[in-house]
Amino acid sequence: MTTSLSIARAVVLGSFGIFLAWSDLRSRRIPNQGIALFTVASAAVYILKPSEFLAATACAILFAILLFPISLLRHKGLGGGDIKLIIALALLLGRGSHILSMLILASLFGLLHLTIEGIRLKSIPRSIAFAPALIGAAFLSL
Repeated sequence: MTTSLSIARAVVLGSFGIFLAWSDLRSRRIPNQGIALFTVASAAVYILKPSEFLAATACAILFAILLFPISLLRHKGLGGGDIKLIIALALLLGRGSHILSMLILASLFGLLHLTIEGIRLKSIPRSIAFAPALIGAAFLSL
C-alpha cells in the first residue's frame, strides 16, 4: 500500500537525487548546497507523519557516527559528499531496514560501475561517481 509518506519520499528523492547524481557524474563532486537542501527536504517529508521523524533522525545520527572514521580516510574510500549523501538518505528513508538494503544495493551498483569502468579503461579508475548508485538504490529501497 502506498502511503503519503512514501510518495513524499519518492518526490524528494526524484527532485534532488537526479541533480546530485548528475553533479557527481559530471564533476565527481556533490555540492554542499545540494546536500543541505536535500537534507531539509528530507526532514520536511515528516510533516506528514511526525511520529516517524525521531526514528529517522536517530538512524541518520547513527550513520553519521558510523561513517565518521571513513570521512577521515577520504583519499582511500568514500568521498565526503558521498558520506553526507548517505546520512541525508538515512534521514529520508527513515528505517534501518530500508537504509541497509539501500547500502547493499548501492555497493552492488558501485561494484558493477567500477567493473564496467575497469573494463572500458583497461585499468582500475581512481574514482567513480557513487551518488547515482546511492540514489538508484534508495529508489529501490522505498
